[in-house]
Amino acid sequence: MIVEVRPHYPVVVMIIGVLEVLFAYPLFRKLVPPNWFYGFTTARVLNSSPVWYEVNRYYGRDMLLAGLFAVVVGGVLEWLHVPTQPLPVLAAIGVLVVPLVVIFVRATAYLRRTWNARVQREGPSAGHSEESI
Repeated sequence: MIVEVRPHYPVVVMIIGVLEVLFAYPLFRKLVPPNWFYGFTTARVLNSSPVWYEVNRYYGRDMLLAGLFAVVVGGVLEWLHVPTQPLPVLAAIGVLVVPLVVIFVRATAYLRRTWNARVQREGPSAGHSEESI
């Protein structure tokens, strides 16, 4: 007897959403010190501890919202008993990928605003360079 195992996409979406929430919460609460492995990490963010915490709090908040969104969408798809076909699979991928791209773009823009405000407050000695982020 051969048993065919198929992924249950709504549950997978919910699990990924829960993981996003678990990874985002410490960033949002400013519990993660500056590092190269965990968080929104660029050379500019690592250059300043206050900028690190401010940008990663913003990033963590957006990640929390995206994770909660994924959990809710996965729950609704499960509740509606959506069949596993290409369209729901593409929708599930969209629910996971699109918010992450938006979060990255928003965090990059927030970093740029935060960095420019820091340079205006502290002057060019704040380590500002003309390099892009």
